[in-house]
Amino acid sequence: MLVDLGRMLLSYVQRAFRMSTSCSPPVSLNLDELKDGHFWGVEALEDNLKLHIAHLPSSAGYPFMIRQVQIRKNPKGAQHEYAVITFREQSSLLVLERMGPQPTENRTKDPLGSSPVSPTSSVSSSSSKAVDAEDRVTVWKKMKKRDDAAVGTLDLYTKDVYLHQVILLACAIRETAPEYDLLKSNCYYFAGTLVDALAQRSGTTLQLKDAVEQAQGVAENEPNAEQPDTVLAEVNQRNPPMSHRTISLRAKRGKWGDIQVYRRPTQAYLDKLFALYDERLESFEKAVAAQRAEADTKTQVAELKRQLEMQAAETRRQLEMQAAETRRQLETQAAETRRQLDRKQAELDRKQAEIEALRRELSSPRSI
Repeated sequence: MLVDLGRMLLSYVQRAFRMSTSCSPPVSLNLDELKDGHFWGVEALEDNLKLHIAHLPSSAGYPFMIRQVQIRKNPKGAQHEYAVITFREQSSLLVLERMGPQPTENRTKDPLGSSPVSPTSSVSSSSSKAVDAEDRVTVWKKMKKRDDAAVGTLDLYTKDVYLHQVILLACAIRETAPEYDLLKSNCYYFAGTLVDALAQRSGTTLQLKDAVEQAQGVAENEPNAEQPDTVLAEVNQRNPPMSHRTISLRAKRGKWGDIQVYRRPTQAYLDKLFALYDERLESFEKAVAAQRAEADTKTQVAELKRQLEMQAAETRRQLEMQAAETRRQLETQAAETRRQLDRKQAELDRKQAEIEALRRELSSPRSI
């Protein structure tokens, strides 16, 4: 009976092992371990986040809680605008921006690194005909000051806003305007709509600041940035006060020089955008829940496998102990039987010797 039980447990173990080998390996997305300048398209990051969150324990909730979102502006050239996300726990930053089609040699570079690429550089000499936009999310290890400054800040420290929600909102914006248009759906549109929509959705007020104020050392909202005195000293060393750069910095967000390029979206557009966002969020959460349920099933299978292996090992141990005990008992019985046979043989030999002695005595002549 014990042997049959052991075989049954072993068959369960083999079946559980076959099921467990079909599980996918867990996906990890640790921003602080990624290299500076690593980037994704917004939709690719949505997929990565979905896989990463799905492989976390259900009790873990959602990762990457956001502390702050800034709109930053480069005062030169096209006066590129982009959003920078800082987190409550991760030290790395994420940059969200829209760019026009990039030359091949720039597709592997941080667009705001040592060789910044203007979002209009590749289309500035052409007409305003729409082309495919490149909506990127780039990892920064620290705030890259350059000549850029924060022109708007959205403080989300008291709100529960997560990275996947912002990325889904960015994907919804891309869905409404997937093409780059020099005069319409440009970098101003992408960053401005993202922050304005996020402000309304989270019930937070966007703090607008004159960029020249930031350049003069107001850097309290810039994590890992240089100290204000150092910033101001470097600015004055490169350009004297009231230079062309200083005048350009006075432009508020959404402006290219004196031209107001970006205008806050209408409520009708925001309602449409939020409807798309809600659909994406519902789909995202359902996919995560389904994958988490699958992961929980795989975890249960792994736990069952572990328990069955333990039970099988215990059964084998008990069977081995019983077999050893049976062998010991059989060996003991055999030894006792041999001893009894030896005693009987000795007794038989003794009686035969007595009989032989008696025969000799009877056969010998008797004296008269």
